Amino acid sequence: MKQKSNMILGLYDLVLAIAAIVIGLQMLQSNSGIFSEYPKEWLYKLPFTSWVQPGIIAILLFGAGNIFSAIMCFKNSFNMSWLSSALVGLMLLLCVITQVTILGEWYLPSVEFFAAGVIQIFISIFALATRKFS
Repeated sequence: MKQKSNMILGLYDLVLAIAAIVIGLQMLQSNSGIFSEYPKEWLYKLPFTSWVQPGIIAILLFGAGNIFSAIMCFKNSFNMSWLSSALVGLMLLLCVITQVTILGEWYLPSVEFFAAGVIQIFISIFALATRKFS
């Protein structure tokens, strides 16, 4: 079971990494992509002048962080896999909570990102529990 839980965690980390990179690239192309339709008022409340900076953060922090976590899971580096995955999930939750606090509202992407972070943390705890008790 410990191998299976680590593989599940690694696959979930990989899916989140791909999603973070795709969304980050869309943010980098904010003049012509989906983010060109997002309200400019959001940027006035955030400490950014365009969607480029959040896109870079998404790619570097969540894309690279989840890729690292996935690699640790696939290499069976147990201590690094569950811990790095839980930390990236926690950072995602903190970013969503900060964004909701600054904007003063929950938006559909906020709820989805929050759920993704919670799921990542729960899978990390599950991987830890199956490893400790097997």
